[in-house]
Amino acid sequence: MLFVDHSELERTFEKRLLLRARYKLGSPPHWFRNAHKDFLDACREDCGLGAEDYPFTSGDRGFRAFKKWMKEAYLPRHLSRWVRDSYGPAAGQAQDYAEGDGESKRLLGPYKVWQLDEVDLDVNARCTLPAPKRGEISAPLHRLSELRLVDVGSGAVLSRRLVVSKKVAANDVLIVLWDAISGPPEVPKVYPSPPKPEADYPVNLFPELRFALVDLLYLDNALAHLAACRDGSSLYAGGR
Repeated sequence: MLFVDHSELERTFEKRLLLRARYKLGSPPHWFRNAHKDFLDACREDCGLGAEDYPFTSGDRGFRAFKKWMKEAYLPRHLSRWVRDSYGPAAGQAQDYAEGDGESKRLLGPYKVWQLDEVDLDVNARCTLPAPKRGEISAPLHRLSELRLVDVGSGAVLSRRLVVSKKVAANDVLIVLWDAISGPPEVPKVYPSPPKPEADYPVNLFPELRFALVDLLYLDNALAHLAACRDGSSLYAGGR
């Protein structure tokens, strides 16, 4: 109830504790006592509470309630930081992973992690090609798919390529990567119309992104056989 009546007290007191380098998890057992003294000082200095106000009117000066708040509210919010300060960066990193689901991976930075997906297009299509002599040759398309390169952080589509073949080849992957880095070409329109404002690929909208190499590139399971092409490409800086 004290933090409800004085909402600013919790914020200012947390700031006090975070600035106290001596209050670490590895400190002696009297850690809570020292922190409780700081809590009482905060009640006097930050909220103007006196001897006739809670927690000074209680027998233990609110120590039991304060200890419960520390264990249930403060420590869970700042445990990773305290573990890092007390036992080193490696322990802090282990605590960060322990608080997750065990499967998450930390992103390297904005626009640095991409994912290449292959999407099958379920359409009834035919391919018409000019004949060697005269006329045309028309054949059904047994497979039609689209490669999409997506930024993992924002979900923005960086480039795409229509693959009219039974299997995606290495050159298809390289073309999609190059388009995302240098800027995808304008797609011909059947019915030309003025584009909507800011409706374009990121690299075309923001020149600063042009020729920025990716650090981590995920491949769709169906494209796993092209991993060697991805890793050996000079367009891929990460090598992973």
